[in-house]
Amino acid sequence: MTSVFKYDGQSLVDYGEKLSVSIGNDVWIGRGAMLMAGVTIGDGAVIGARAVVTKDVEPYTIVGGVPARVLRSRFTRETIEKLEKLKWWLWDDEKIACNIGLFVDHDFSDKVVKLLQRDADQPDAHVDLIKFAEPFLLETGRDGIKWPEETTQRAYTGASGKMLLGRTIDFVEKVRELFPRIETQNWTGLDYGVGWGRVASVMSAFVPPERLDCCDPWEKSLSLAKNCGLSNKMILTPPVLSGNEFSKKKYDLIYAYSIFTHLPETDFIRNVRILVNCLTSGGLMIFTVREPHFLKYMERTGLVSDAALDEAGFWFGNAQNANYGDTVVNEAWIDRNLAPLGEIKRVGALSSEPFQCIITITKR
Repeated sequence: MTSVFKYDGQSLVDYGEKLSVSIGNDVWIGRGAMLMAGVTIGDGAVIGARAVVTKDVEPYTIVGGVPARVLRSRFTRETIEKLEKLKWWLWDDEKIACNIGLFVDHDFSDKVVKLLQRDADQPDAHVDLIKFAEPFLLETGRDGIKWPEETTQRAYTGASGKMLLGRTIDFVEKVRELFPRIETQNWTGLDYGVGWGRVASVMSAFVPPERLDCCDPWEKSLSLAKNCGLSNKMILTPPVLSGNEFSKKKYDLIYAYSIFTHLPETDFIRNVRILVNCLTSGGLMIFTVREPHFLKYMERTGLVSDAALDEAGFWFGNAQNANYGDTVVNEAWIDRNLAPLGEIKRVGALSSEPFQCIITITKR
């Protein structure tokens, strides 16, 4: 009698003689699929619902039918070879958290190539930053810095703990890539919208507190940042900048993570202009925006209905007050309103937060 394994949607059910079936990592098996005894399912394979698999399935191959036949490969041969080399299922939880967006991004194969190249160029860079920042989550902290309780973390970001740490490291690594001077510590910076200090705390790996100023329009945030152990200069700013908040100081780097994703149009434009004016010649501003696909996400999840960009390419809604809500922009709006300020570059989405798209402006 031939042994067969049937997938019932929860577990493999064995009918008959117990013979080996080998199933790799990252495999998806549809409901009701049957795997004949002795077959091997390669890593990343997809087995269609009710398929009857009678022979081995190659890695990252999609099969279906009775008997199962190859429908197509999930990726190019080159990408499959790189995925087999990557072996992401052997990563620890921290590394997976730092790269969570890799698994939901439509540019998956491109991101795999870039990730492998980054690891080849800097094999220990990401791990080192994780080791540096992990103690912030512990009761003992590190260098006097300790993140607040998880309820506070979630209140500000919707996430907490290692997941939030991974997202923060993802952004800081991108800053590290875009601003090579970060390694020298010979620069001055501004954390615009510091919140309770999650990005500034990780940035302390590269710059002493006296060289990185922090600002926020909410006094409670600055108080939380101080309580977390940050000794940076804390500046209370209005929601709409006047240009006098920073005492005519010039910065080499200004970054704003998930700040301009919440500002109305006039505030957005004015604050970016003032901040770019606070840069040194050749200085860099790094900030995130949300692009039109975020509107589709909000519609699918019931956060908005029938939302659309205006003719200029801007949308502001879900306002909690006159200066804070949800903001979505398109590339044309960015180019039209911000191009006069300097050289603009659209870097792309963060791997851990696909709705946070990085924009840089280099002051001429």
